Amino acid sequence: MASPPAAAWEPIPPLSDVRFSRDAAEAVCSGGKVCMVNLCSRGAKEHVVFDLRADRWEDMPPGMLAD
Repeated sequence: MASPPAAAWEPIPPLSDVRFSRDAAEAVCSGGKVCMVNLCSRGAKEHVVFDLRADRWEDMPPGMLAD
């Protein structure tokens, strides 16, 4: 992640979740959180949130994705 204003890249804790495809993940940043959704599987979409302030991965709250 880049940290403004210096815009220097800093490592974050790794996402050790094999459910995510590196080829088909979408991400959006809002409110200090990075929301990632896996678009590769045919079943339910996998999703996770990285909290920039807490510096950790969290489960995405229920209801964030449409069925």
